[in-house]
Amino acid sequence: RKMLYKIRTFFPFDLFPDEITIDSIKVNHISHIFFFTEQVNTYLLENIKSITMEIFLLFSRLIFFDDKTLTTGVVIGPFLKKDALRAYNIIQGLMASLKRKVDTTTIETERDINKIAQIGMVSAS
Repeated sequence: RKMLYKIRTFFPFDLFPDEITIDSIKVNHISHIFFFTEQVNTYLLENIKSITMEIFLLFSRLIFFDDKTLTTGVVIGPFLKKDALRAYNIIQGLMASLKRKVDTTTIETERDINKIAQIGMVSAS
């Protein structure tokens, strides 16, 4: 599967920056715990119940709620605000497309990704 988007947490606030990668069916959260050590958590888009974005002055955090973390959520951040917003819109667009049974596995170009992000902006409103 082609990676649609990738963001990293902001370095001085996170000594071992985490990453989020998004493809057409899942979101990977890669936690860098120490040098050369990482933990990968995968969230299938079909299992994500909701996603929330907390916005601060310059930074944002994303919070994922799925079947297992329905009450507490998984908090990931801090990200630069523009990067978190783009990831949030892409994930919202993919989730909305899946609910409508749209095939998202053929997304390849930046134009397709922009369309998905636009769907995400509309569905989040």
